[in-house]
Amino acid sequence: PLSMIETKEGLEEYQQWIHLFIHSFSVFHGYAGLTLKTPYDRHPFQSYEYDITHKYWGITPDGGAFFKHGWQTGLRSISWQTFIGARLKDKVIQQPYYQETLKNYPDVKNSEINGCLILQAGDIPRLANVKEPLPLSYVVVNQLCRIIMTKKPFDALHTGNQGNLYS
Repeated sequence: PLSMIETKEGLEEYQQWIHLFIHSFSVFHGYAGLTLKTPYDRHPFQSYEYDITHKYWGITPDGGAFFKHGWQTGLRSISWQTFIGARLKDKVIQQPYYQETLKNYPDVKNSEINGCLILQAGDIPRLANVKEPLPLSYVVVNQLCRIIMTKKPFDALHTGNQGNLYS
């Protein structure tokens, strides 16, 4: 819950949980931030999910998070914290200008836990109306991760778009 990171103690507890999780499992990829979680029978709610994610930057639609397809090939999205496991990490860190980009954008923090690269866009998750500029740290993380993004499934929110998922 978002309320967990409103205090310094809560944020420390959250970070400890992330450390425990990454040390306990072999992470392929993932993200943490602001998301919509629709019921398991998500179809009646897809229009709401679609509307909200097209009105606000920083909310990741996650109605089909339980699907098995697509996750093996790469990231579905980035968020406040983006987790990149060992199989995909080298594609990200070996890009030209990776280190230079991180130096030029200090709001983007990178760390590694148990072989998992973590890119964090700012100190807390951000949300903005689409009429406002997207926080630059999210743009930078998205650009760094573009090389490992999976393609959008054919019926993603019934748009039929085959482009990159959220870029």
